[in-house]
Amino acid sequence: MQAMEVNGHQASDIQSYEFQDVSLQSALIVPENDLGVETLFSLRPASLNNTTRHESRYDFLLSSVVTEDEDDRCVDHCRGTISVFLEPHSKMTIGLLHYSC
Repeated sequence: MQAMEVNGHQASDIQSYEFQDVSLQSALIVPENDLGVETLFSLRPASLNNTTRHESRYDFLLSSVVTEDEDDRCVDHCRGTISVFLEPHSKMTIGLLHYSC
């Protein structure tokens, strides 16, 4: 929702989400101690081609920082694509084409 707000839409404009090509690489293990786990969530506009970005489709990646032997490393847990579909009164996306209502 925040990515759509940055692009000038309201959360109430969102009709639905569609996840595609979701890949689960590794389980995210949350320790039972007070230290918890540091997670990183990356969301960027998906590319239509080498020069054009898609306005309502985003690639995402969920990763965490794991410390082993005093060395930090990132572990990827989940990645994929999310498409955001807007209410008819807003500019909406169907497939890879943009239409204005």
